[in-house]
Amino acid sequence: MSAPVIMLVDDDSFFHDLCQRILGPAGYQLHTFLSPEDALAAIDKVRPDLVITDLMMTDLHSGFVLAREIRGNAAFKHVPIMVITSIRSHLGMDFSPQGDDEKAAMLADAFLEKPLTPRILLETIQRLIRATPELG
Repeated sequence: MSAPVIMLVDDDSFFHDLCQRILGPAGYQLHTFLSPEDALAAIDKVRPDLVITDLMMTDLHSGFVLAREIRGNAAFKHVPIMVITSIRSHLGMDFSPQGDDEKAAMLADAFLEKPLTPRILLETIQRLIRATPELG
């Protein structure tokens, strides 16, 4: 079995480096993108098993727009999407879903706040991949 492919979409290159240091040794193949547009242009080539996206990039809700685009693509509609954001610490806004219905409305399978620990990141990725029938 090949290493699960993770597409990371975040406009913070420091976060890219951090995730590479955590996910590479854990056995994941990471592809990083600085914008949703770049990620969508490459999705057919990358064929991710999981997408991690920042919420706030070019807009306050860029991650949600990206999730909607991915869910709208029949080839990727079942790929788990994890939204990771620091919007609460930067702007004081709380976008955290208050239940499964709100998480589903966001088109996210997981929603995490930055900063997060490597353990939480890895546990969440493992949970999402195990829940994906063709991967878990």
